[in-house]
Amino acid sequence: MANKWAYDMTDQELVDEFMNATARAGASNSGLVIDFSAGSDRAEAHYFKGVVLARLAGVKPPLKPGCKMAPLSSLTRGAVSVNYDRDSFAHLGINPGEVCKVRRILYVEGKWQLSFEGRDKYRFKVEDFELNPEETSKVA
Repeated sequence: MANKWAYDMTDQELVDEFMNATARAGASNSGLVIDFSAGSDRAEAHYFKGVVLARLAGVKPPLKPGCKMAPLSSLTRGAVSVNYDRDSFAHLGINPGEVCKVRRILYVEGKWQLSFEGRDKYRFKVEDFELNPEETSKVA
């Protein structure tokens, strides 16, 4: 099921994936085992939680994974992540004009956020980015 986009899953597939993700996160964070994937298991569970909440709210993501986006030209300093690295306590910035490929679209507290390939730990506000003109076919 991992190849299917979560927002295209049936209700049953989505619930199954959410349950599996939460079970993995619970086991890897239990302290009973040393599991180096604990952080990614937790992130996966939160991703599916957002998909479930979006479905319950009746909203669909504004675009699909694979889209190429750049910070809005009005953001003269670029876009800054909404979260920070827990080791350095630093936010990640994306420079004006820099094009990034969308890895995931997340639904967090009623708002859409993006994660980009190579920057998986960080989330950015969808409204801080614009789609490259040749990417209009990938709008959800």
